[in-house]
Amino acid sequence: MIVKEILLEFGSVFDPRITTDLKKKGYKFLKKGADQQAWLEPGTGLILKIFGTTLNNQGYGRLSKAQQSFKDFADYCQKHKDNPFLPNFLGWETFYRGGETYLQIRMERLFPFPNKYWGEWLEEMANAAWNYPNPMTWYAAEMSGQDEGDYVPGTAFSEALPELLSHLGEDGFKLLWKTIRDLEKIADRKGYGLDLHSKNFMLGSDGHIVISDPFFAR
Repeated sequence: MIVKEILLEFGSVFDPRITTDLKKKGYKFLKKGADQQAWLEPGTGLILKIFGTTLNNQGYGRLSKAQQSFKDFADYCQKHKDNPFLPNFLGWETFYRGGETYLQIRMERLFPFPNKYWGEWLEEMANAAWNYPNPMTWYAAEMSGQDEGDYVPGTAFSEALPELLSHLGEDGFKLLWKTIRDLEKIADRKGYGLDLHSKNFMLGSDGHIVISDPFFAR
């Protein structure tokens, strides 16, 4: 029997032959999370994400809940291709190793922020979006210090907020806020956890802020 690499956080597993095959094809391993691996595709600069399996819990040929959650995000992105805050996906497909179902998705490469505090403010936005239908109301509350005292004038963290709004523009800020609220609704409807922490916001190659991985399967 082939020994499998187990990722303990959510019980996702990866057949080690996947790693061997990708390295032979020239893919460069970048990182792994609770239930996925990220690889840099040779020649294209695209990212290949591989989502692990759950050892027959989902049934042959069916997606696990973690796999389904990312597919749902990819499907949402495909339906809203004109939204600059969503990553570009180039299709997805399932494949099989050792009788288990895996999911792979190709997407654009994303990059870290020039200001580390942007991610922290975006996380604050995601936490507040459900309670503030109008993002400018939230922004005004933050700038005036009325919203739990997060904004302290003169600090690097606080000064990053107006810088972030300037980067987005008011229309962009409102569209990003609406996108976050849409994803919250999907998570609620599907029974996923919303995972919009600071590291799940990144920059696309065109400089737009992009949501990279909004759900986790509970």
